[in-house]
Amino acid sequence: MTTVPSVKGIIGDKLYYQCTMNAQDLIARTEPVEEFFSEDEQNEQGEKGRLQRKLNARYLTELAPYLLRNKDRFIPSIVVNLDTDLCEFESLSEKTITIEDKVFRIKDSLKFDYRDHADNIGFLHIKDTGRMFILDGQHRMAAYRAAMKPSEKEKKSLTKTFEERDELHLMSNSSELRGDQVSVLFVSLKDKVEMRKLFTDFNSTARVISQSEKIGMAERNGYFKVVQNII
Repeated sequence: MTTVPSVKGIIGDKLYYQCTMNAQDLIARTEPVEEFFSEDEQNEQGEKGRLQRKLNARYLTELAPYLLRNKDRFIPSIVVNLDTDLCEFESLSEKTITIEDKVFRIKDSLKFDYRDHADNIGFLHIKDTGRMFILDGQHRMAAYRAAMKPSEKEKKSLTKTFEERDELHLMSNSSELRGDQVSVLFVSLKDKVEMRKLFTDFNSTARVISQSEKIGMAERNGYFKVVQNII
């Protein structure tokens, strides 16, 4: 059983839980959404019908080095499909404390205008027997996996990247990533159709920043900083 702090919410007809989860536990308990489909189903869907794009090498050449290199690292929330039959939400309003043999509800100790919110704040208990699929953020999680527990191929790639910049010592930073508290949105979806809808919604509304915006706002790229100073 995995228990994580959680805030319950609803958008449209979708029930979701906003949680934080230890990076090591998250990569151990999640899978790419394509694992949900058989090989025949994936072939039938075709390349453009797949729920996830094939992993881009960028997760290994840019994202994993970014995680290992920067203590001020940060990533957006990972969106994960959650089977509500395999979890249970326990709100603060259900918790009690005992003082001098008397039982009090924690909710009653809150200010009047806070009490309704207590119903949506609490803990999410998730059975370890279920399977959780990444709907958005597979490259981010692949980067964490590669940084913390790389395959031989990934290890060679990371070693080459760091050797070129005389940063091989950063490979030892992987242990620091294990305690990262990653923001996770667990979303309750009924079936593959809902998964497909959510994936297309995410990726049809997302906007990649332009090259000029990257140059103008970059703080980590030395070449871009030179251009900024010249301007």
